[in-house]
Amino acid sequence: MDHSDFAREYKKEELPIRKELEALGIFTDDIYSYLPRHKGDWRKATPVLVKYLTEVNNRGLQEALVRLLCVPWLRKDPVGKTLMEMAFAPSTDFYLKWAIGNTIEVIAEDSLFDEIARFVSDKTFGTSRQMFVLGLGRIKKPEAIHLLISLLDQEEVNGHAISALNKLKAVESIEKVRLLVNDPRAWVRTEAKKTVAKFEKLISEKK
Repeated sequence: MDHSDFAREYKKEELPIRKELEALGIFTDDIYSYLPRHKGDWRKATPVLVKYLTEVNNRGLQEALVRLLCVPWLRKDPVGKTLMEMAFAPSTDFYLKWAIGNTIEVIAEDSLFDEIARFVSDKTFGTSRQMFVLGLGRIKKPEAIHLLISLLDQEEVNGHAISALNKLKAVESIEKVRLLVNDPRAWVRTEAKKTVAKFEKLISEKK
């Protein structure tokens, strides 16, 4: 399928979504560019986007819907489970997995821990796990911290694990994080140093 065919198929599958949005008073010929610029309509449109998430076949439209569901008001919504099922599907490619992870990072909460933990623990998913790892920073279960500490040994995701531990104020991880302050990657060094400094301050304040 060439680009023009792909674009036609995208628009064809987008049409019923736009029709349902029109019934809600939302008029646009491009939901992906329109909704983020109109937050009220975006929120009103969200149930329709959720409905079509598993009904569309066009790969580009699938990713567009996933990215449009990257909104905080979907925390605790059942769509989180649906997104995780999509992430595990053999037909889901790296880029769609990444987009799903980006959305999960925003809507992650405790009920998704088991699915996120299973995903990030599977090394075959490679760097597509990174945003899911970052999403663990929203999980309040102690198991999330234990898992993040174990991920500090994996180069593909350890920088994101540091960021999540920072968010969770997991001072018990300080010594393992300290091992990464000389990492060859500048952004990981920066994240590790920042996190160690924060944890040292927190530990000092508790004394």
